[in-house]
Amino acid sequence: MIIISIKLLYKYGKPKALTLSYDDGVCQDIKLISILNKYNIKCTFNLNSGLWHDQTPWQTEGAVIYRMAPDKLPELYNGHEVAMHMVHHPRPLTLTDQQLKAETLGDQANLQRLFGYKIRGLAYPFGDFDERVVNILRSIGVAYARTVRQTESFSLPKDFLVWDSTCHHNNHKLIELADSFLNTNQDLALFYLWGHSYEFDLDNNWDVIEIFCKKVANHDDIWFATNIEIYDYINALNKLVMDEQSRTITNYSDVPLWIELGQKVYEIPARSTLERAAL
Repeated sequence: MIIISIKLLYKYGKPKALTLSYDDGVCQDIKLISILNKYNIKCTFNLNSGLWHDQTPWQTEGAVIYRMAPDKLPELYNGHEVAMHMVHHPRPLTLTDQQLKAETLGDQANLQRLFGYKIRGLAYPFGDFDERVVNILRSIGVAYARTVRQTESFSLPKDFLVWDSTCHHNNHKLIELADSFLNTNQDLALFYLWGHSYEFDLDNNWDVIEIFCKKVANHDDIWFATNIEIYDYINALNKLVMDEQSRTITNYSDVPLWIELGQKVYEIPARSTLERAAL
């Protein structure tokens, strides 16, 4: 419980954070990642492990789209996060409880086997979810789940299993929102962008993501992070305890945390206490 006035900050003392989320694991991710890496921007890629067997290209509105062979993926997505999108990209609302668990846990197991690390996040296929779906994901340990809803705001979610984005990259307010984000003083402001990389080919608008990345990159007050990095850091911040009587701030988490107090930034190491009297 926060009982003294401080400003919470993101990792490295940054007041803002920015994250991206792109779905389906298609060939256009290669070009998207080259752009993201150019600007040192992090993304979470949500994959369907049951659809890897078919790399047959298909054409939509002149764009050639295909899913990539799994052996190419660990190197491609290195430096970014991989998350679940369920095994076969089903509509979650049509699944029984057991089918929903199987689609989710099966995707998790397949991805973990391929990428070699714990896969904890998810994007809802088709943006399909309700209270039942959320509760099942919570019961099997999914950390967060992204919707397809757009808030056009920079707020953190009240429930990470109903994580709405700031906007899709085709939102006509994208650059306006980016400018607002760069100028905001909102506490723990987060810009969350989502989409499908093949849409850039369909709409012939790769310039949209290039312009966006160029605009937001290289700002010293922004932490560029994956979805799971945001989730983990916010959960760690919730373990920060301020005691007005003893004038201490204790970090009970296992990672360093950052705060601003009296217009000065402080790093509080994991499992340690900051004595305000000594500041």
